[in-house]
Formats: sequence, structure tokens, C-alpha cells
Amino acid sequence: MELPYQKKFTEIPKDIDIKQIVEYFNLELAIEDEELLDSSSFKYMGLYEVDGYERIYWSVDNMQTCAVIKPFENSYIIEMEYFPENAVKKS
Repeated sequence: MELPYQKKFTEIPKDIDIKQIVEYFNLELAIEDEELLDSSSFKYMGLYEVDGYERIYWSVDNMQTCAVIKPFENSYIIEMEYFPENAVKKS
């Protein structure tokens, strides 16, 4: 099922709570209690454009996947993906 992503953020979100990203990764990856990620595990990489779509990326310690924020219906959605080779930094 294709999700209704938007190409651009209507406004770059300033209220992204890193705790939401941490919780998403810990739940999605079913990480054991003693190995739980915390906010210090994530490093802000910036706003990028990938194939005409804006994305905000965070790297994750000891992982190849990144946290990514995508514009979605005048808000945003949190996902994880590999950092794309064709990403162009915007800020």
C-alpha cells in the first residue's frame, strides 16, 4: 500500500521529539531492556532531498540504518531506512 507522502514539508517541523524516535526504534527492533537505545544514540544529520522528496535524517550508533522523518499529510511520519547515496543536503 502506497502511503500519501508529500514531496516537501509545508513547514520544517521544529517539534520533533527525539524520544518518539527512540521509542519507535526500540519497539520496531524489539530491543532487549539491557540494550535499549536512548537519545544519545541518535545524531542529527540534517535536511536532505532524495528523488525530489524532503527527508530529515538521524544516524544511529552502531547501526547501518538511519531514523528518517518524512512529510505526511501536513505532519510527519517516523521511519527507518538506509541512508541513500543520492541524498542532497539542504541544511
